[in-house]
Amino acid sequence: MKLQVQSRRMFLQGAGGVLLAIPLLPSLLWKAARVKAQDTTVPVRYVQWATNHGVFESHFWPAAEYTPIEPASASGEAPADIKARALTDIPGRLSMVLSESFDPVRAKMNLIRGLDLMVGPGFHNAGVPTCASWPRQDNLVPAFAHSVDSILATSTKVYPTPVRIPALRMTPGVNPASVWGSFCWTTQAGKPLRLTAYNSPKTAFDEIFADAKQDPKLVEQDATLRLVDQVKDDYRHVSKLSALGSADRELLSSYIDLLADVQRRMTIDVSACRTPQLEEQTDFDVLHKNATDIAVAAMLCGATRVVCYHCYQGSPSQYDESSFHAWCHNDKPRHGELMTYRYGQFSRLLRTMDQVKEANGLTLLDNSLVYAGNELSDPAHGTKHLQNMPVILAGSAGGKLKTDRYIDYSRRLYNNLLISIFHMMGLEPADYERDNIVGFGDYQGKNQQNYAQHLTPDQRRKSLPLL
Repeated sequence: MKLQVQSRRMFLQGAGGVLLAIPLLPSLLWKAARVKAQDTTVPVRYVQWATNHGVFESHFWPAAEYTPIEPASASGEAPADIKARALTDIPGRLSMVLSESFDPVRAKMNLIRGLDLMVGPGFHNAGVPTCASWPRQDNLVPAFAHSVDSILATSTKVYPTPVRIPALRMTPGVNPASVWGSFCWTTQAGKPLRLTAYNSPKTAFDEIFADAKQDPKLVEQDATLRLVDQVKDDYRHVSKLSALGSADRELLSSYIDLLADVQRRMTIDVSACRTPQLEEQTDFDVLHKNATDIAVAAMLCGATRVVCYHCYQGSPSQYDESSFHAWCHNDKPRHGELMTYRYGQFSRLLRTMDQVKEANGLTLLDNSLVYAGNELSDPAHGTKHLQNMPVILAGSAGGKLKTDRYIDYSRRLYNNLLISIFHMMGLEPADYERDNIVGFGDYQGKNQQNYAQHLTPDQRRKSLPLL
């Protein structure tokens, strides 16, 4: 026997006394499902990883026989002097520093060489990776004191609405007020200002997640999920009623299938946002694991879209700036081991980001633009001090960055790398140019004749080809 009209309008009572009408809500829920299905836009995050002490070419780059050899101009993508090859075509580990730990994400990376700054040798250059600028005296203060992260953190294009932490800056285990501190800079009242960072993962955790349970967005999401689950439980009870006719049983079944689909769509991005469980710090490996987990969770939970990560340790148990600096000059093998450890922490960050899928079906890494750089190239402070700078790009910036490439840019300006980052993050020259400078960073220095074709105003504002 079928239910009467009044019975057909039965209600399932869920959390908080909310009533869901079985025959009336499907049309509304289909609308909600369509909105949710269309609303899969995920913001592009920017992750900036930086370290110091440089790298020896023989340690960082793949063996010479795997140097990019195919003219990129063959496809019409770039001038003839730019060469590239597939990164995944290189057998074995990429290099001493870039170990097998990068293999799971190699196809989502670009390894870039051939980018220079025009400064002469002898300076420490804490502003180079993020400001494309060098100090006018050896004091680690860039002449152009604006870093990529400081521009993005204040951009309304990156943040149409405010977030909890516009830029999450971390220097795990190292006092951010130290001689190195962060690679993050801005200018206030005409003077350079190094931006502070969290050196304790616990402090960063408390700032981001201490009141997570009171976050209205998360509370609302949790309540919605509970409501759907409780209605699903009520369904099991109603479906057992003997008075329920076959047509209504089919209607009820279709309705609960719809609810399940809506819940699935709603939990794709919600489930990824979880408060990380920090491990007791026993060594620097745990320190960086905790910091990595915090950075990833902060992005997934919408607390930030900009992360700046600085890595200074040289093994699970050692951080000694004096020793590390000495190895740059007189102990090449130890320096190589030091850098292998640091870039191993970077690969952990990439792999962790690639383990989480978001609402658009891509991973957090896919939806991000990740950039890794060093304060210099050759650590011996010789003539190659800031030439052929080591650069890694990873992720796809939500589809804007082409990956799986080993590219040689043949002595182009490092500044254009940062311009490329801004463009992929949706910024235009008016958004990132500062101090009446066309482009971004320093355009002064030695040997300008070698880069003259790249110094015109239109060239300064161009992204690098092949990215």
